[in-house]
Parts: sequence; structure tokens; C-alpha cells
Amino acid sequence: VILLGLKVYNPLPLQTLQLKTFDLYQKYGNNYKSKSLVMLDISDKALDKEGQWPWKRDKLGRTIINAYKNGAALVFLNVVFVHKDRLGGDEMFLKMISKYPIILTETSQAKNLKSIERKALAIGNVEVPIDVDGTIRKLPLDKSVPSVIMKVIKFPVPDQDDIWIDFRHQVPRIDYADKDWSSMKGKIVFIGTTFKGSTFVLTPDGLKNTHEIMALSTETLLSGKFITRPDWVLYVEFAVMIIGMALFILLIPRLGILMSLVPFILYNTFIILSSFYLFSKYLCLTN
Repeated sequence: VILLGLKVYNPLPLQTLQLKTFDLYQKYGNNYKSKSLVMLDISDKALDKEGQWPWKRDKLGRTIINAYKNGAALVFLNVVFVHKDRLGGDEMFLKMISKYPIILTETSQAKNLKSIERKALAIGNVEVPIDVDGTIRKLPLDKSVPSVIMKVIKFPVPDQDDIWIDFRHQVPRIDYADKDWSSMKGKIVFIGTTFKGSTFVLTPDGLKNTHEIMALSTETLLSGKFITRPDWVLYVEFAVMIIGMALFILLIPRLGILMSLVPFILYNTFIILSSFYLFSKYLCLTN
């Protein structure tokens, strides 16, 4: 009765435990290296080379141009241009992005200058919900950067409100300071900052920058294989719990507590193996 009550009430510690269980599935899954995406990191080495952040905007424009000159199929820049460039690079930047298409970002509270917004190919939202344990796991699809990219490249987007981000995907990285950018040829490039002081968010796979979250989400959409937790799973979990409790209520008086440990261990082993099978085969999350 207590266990059922906890399952129904679902207190915060239990929610956290459930989410950590879901994270565990991805730890033991296969890793998939992206063939369509690459990240360009503006790192501490980049700042040593080009100077302190924020850079003059025509320098960012040249970064975009260099990406295209190295064969980039499309470029996303994880920067919001809320104010005019104090260094005076706006005019040249506008000319650059008029010729070289760029997808920019925004949030509900931070919008780009209208002059820049008009010249950008598209603009997507980078806001993602944070779960009760402070971790990011899902991406809302409406107007998000990945869904905007899918629209630009004319790739179908699932008809649902959000997706679980599959952190088993691995997106290759290029450091801005690297001399060779040739590996971005034919790929969608995600440009973002990784230097000390950049924004990092907690994920099931550790701390990650925003442009990496967007890249992993985009790769998840491109894969066409989505982690799910259908509504019916909760009812199955209740049924399994009730059947298990009824079974042991019958067994313990007949076998005793010690002997009942054997079927108890077998029962839980079956549940655990079944859960991992459902995830590995169907990407279905069960608790």
C-alpha cells in the first residue's frame, strides 16, 4: 500500500530517481557519430588568437564566410544580437549575412535587432525546460532551432510537442583556432562558445554548451528514431507492481522470508532486463 501510495503521489525524490533511471539507459546504449553535423567551438584558444569576447561583428561574419568557404552546407550561430555593436561592425556584418545565409537564435526575453533579424535566413529558439533535478532532457519543438533547421532543409519533423534528446549521438568538433576546417564540408555547422565563462547546462551526459544541445537535438531529429514514454507505460508499471506484491504476499507465508528471496531476485532481474530490452529495441522508457 505504501509503495502504491508513493507511486501515485510521486514525490520529488521519486521523480528524481525515475529520471536518473532513464538517464542510465543512455549510458549503456550505442553511440552514434554524426555524419551530417559539426560544431565549431569558440574556445579559450580562439580568444588567445582573436582577442576578448564579444568580438566585433564583422569578425563573426568572417567566421561564417570561412565556414562556407570550407564547404559548410548551412551555418547556425548561437549568438543573440540584442544591441548595436559597440565596436561598429554591424554594417559589414549585415552585408555578410545577406550573402551568406545564417540561422540565428533568440529566447523569449532576448531578441535580435530588427535589422539583423531581417537579414538572417531564419531564427530559432534555444530555450529548453529544466527537470526537477536541474537537468535538461527534452526539447520543445515549436520554433526551436532544430525544428527551424529541419524546415530549412525540408526534413520532416514529428507531429508532437517535444522530443527526448538522445545524448548517445556524438557530433564532431572543430576548434576555431584549428587551421584545418575541411571536415565541415557538406555539413551543418553549429557555432558557439566554449571558453571559460560560457553558458553550460547539465545533461544526462554531463555539462554541455547550448550549441551542443542544439546539435544533439538536430541529430536526434535527423535520425528519425525517438526515445518515448507512452502514456500506457504508467499503467503497465502499476500492473506489474500489483502483480508482484500479490505474488509475494502468497509466497512469503509458504516459503518464508529467506526462501522468498530467490523468486524476489528472479522477479526483479526479469523486470530490469525487460526494461533494458524495451529501450534497446524500441527506445521505450520504463521505470
